[in-house]
Amino acid sequence: MNKKTLKARAKLEPLREDEEFDENLQLVFLTDAQKEQIRLDKQKEIYRQTMFKFSLMRVRAKISYYAF
Repeated sequence: MNKKTLKARAKLEPLREDEEFDENLQLVFLTDAQKEQIRLDKQKEIYRQTMFKFSLMRVRAKISYYAF
């Protein structure tokens, strides 16, 4: 999204759990399937970040061990 849209969203009151804005800043109510898809996407992103950090820790530990 562009900065103009983000600024306009920031000025509006906080959204309820089942609300979202469309491109024209009109309120749209989310269906249960859409909420579930958003939850799964967030869950995958957290898992991906966690696995990356864990892999990075393993590499750092190996480098430390060889340096020791």
